[in-house]
Amino acid sequence: LSEPGRLAYLSFWSAALARHILSRHSHPSQHAKKPLTVRALSEATWILPDDIIAALKAMGVVEARRKADGRPDEGVVISRARVRAWAAANEVGMAGPVDRKALAGRDGEGEGLEV
Repeated sequence: LSEPGRLAYLSFWSAALARHILSRHSHPSQHAKKPLTVRALSEATWILPDDIIAALKAMGVVEARRKADGRPDEGVVISRARVRAWAAANEVGMAGPVDRKALAGRDGEGEGLEV
């Protein structure tokens, strides 16, 4: 993959992850106390786990997890505030890149497709 190609994919993955993370947290009752894992992100977005990790690192939204006393803990967390800031700085809207209306044919074929 060329460098411009890699950057294009990284941009797409990052925007998709930002939309998913921010929309997930706009409905907290549906996701209360449910941790967001790389596997869950992959299942929700169809992005490979290695690509998710690369995108989150490139976005600068990953922080070291800390214990209650402030000492470092194993693992990392995704900062929603950083995701929001990244999305704003990169002009990522909550609407996906696919126009759902474009998927429906003139006879209604394609209606109800999930994108």
